[in-house]
Amino acid sequence: MKLFFVLSLYILVLKCAAAVNDTVTMNILYRNDKKESKTYSIKIELFQEQFPMTVKNFKGFCQGIEIPYGGGVSTFSYLNTVFHRIIDDFVVQGGDVLSMDGRGSVSALPEYNWRSFPDEKNQIEISKEYPERKHKKGVIAMANSGPNSNGCQWYIVLSDTSCNHLDGKHTVFGEVVEGMDDVMKMSVDHDKSAKKEERPKIVEIKVTEAAKDENKMDL
Repeated sequence: MKLFFVLSLYILVLKCAAAVNDTVTMNILYRNDKKESKTYSIKIELFQEQFPMTVKNFKGFCQGIEIPYGGGVSTFSYLNTVFHRIIDDFVVQGGDVLSMDGRGSVSALPEYNWRSFPDEKNQIEISKEYPERKHKKGVIAMANSGPNSNGCQWYIVLSDTSCNHLDGKHTVFGEVVEGMDDVMKMSVDHDKSAKKEERPKIVEIKVTEAAKDENKMDL
């Protein structure tokens, strides 16, 4: 009996270790309504096993990726991009690596010819393997213009209730695990009159890969 308990505990530990996700840390510079510049840091946990394609796309832009564009090849990154859309109690949206105003769309996925890629499986459905992913305060989701039109833009949800109507329409692929209080603060006291280049800007990005569990067991 004791041996069975020890083995069960060991297997549980292995499962927990295998469930560790990649993270992205971003430093964001913004100007508040008093014209004061501030910098804060957020840490995002990514659900790469549940939404591998979406996370691959997001990480590609976090790390910077070369994409054929305009007759040549250009490097596109979330670094130095701005949050162009900020609506109190709704979302903070950014990620437009082309025009930084919400009009641009490109993906980091060569398998889709750098264009829009499809939504991944319906995250509302509850499976035995993964938890359901709905819109709640702090989650990260892909912005789109309709079904299967994901590109580079994404948003952070600011409320537990204001985005419920988006469930199943946008892929929820991550969550802010550190710094959400600062995101909320920014959404309230940001300088709404700021020019595009003065809006909240991502000034540093660090991607941390989850440790691979070489001891993972198939049960």
